[in-house]
Amino acid sequence: MELFSGLLLTLVVLAILAYVARELIVEDSGGALKKYLGDSPAVEAPMLGKRGIVENDTGELLRVRIEGERWSANSIVDTVLPAGTPVRVTAVNGLVLDVEQVVEED
Repeated sequence: MELFSGLLLTLVVLAILAYVARELIVEDSGGALKKYLGDSPAVEAPMLGKRGIVENDTGELLRVRIEGERWSANSIVDTVLPAGTPVRVTAVNGLVLDVEQVVEED
């Protein structure tokens, strides 16, 4: 009887741990940790297409301001984008955005 009780307790604990892990990881059930495990559509989708302004070039990365927030960014073309250049977000790579210059048509 003691063996059965120990086995039952182990199964209950494992079931609870599996449920908690699923709630933390799986996107459909909240996905609290999903954004830390890779590119999250919840973060990526709203940023795509947003427009901003280059603040400065810090060497390898640009500093851009989008909707009042500063972001690190890469230019998707091999040209220098000076401060004040309008840009649009084309991709999100973690906390670094890929941007392209916005050409205003008259």
